[in-house]
Amino acid sequence: MCKKCGTRIQIKLDRNIKFPDGSDLYWIVHAHGDLEKDAHALIIEIDRNLNVRNTRVSDEFFFTYDI
Repeated sequence: MCKKCGTRIQIKLDRNIKFPDGSDLYWIVHAHGDLEKDAHALIIEIDRNLNVRNTRVSDEFFFTYDI
């Protein structure tokens, strides 16, 4: 559940995620919302059992791309 807009987010994960060395948590960023008005990113922390441990919303969201 996004703490900013209340949207329930559902993501599919590969069961063979490679966790960083020495870490039991894996971070996923899910950007959503209206890009022109209120785009934001939900940061999701999951553990090795693929359980959500914490979520938070980024302070800023910038959509950029290289040309």
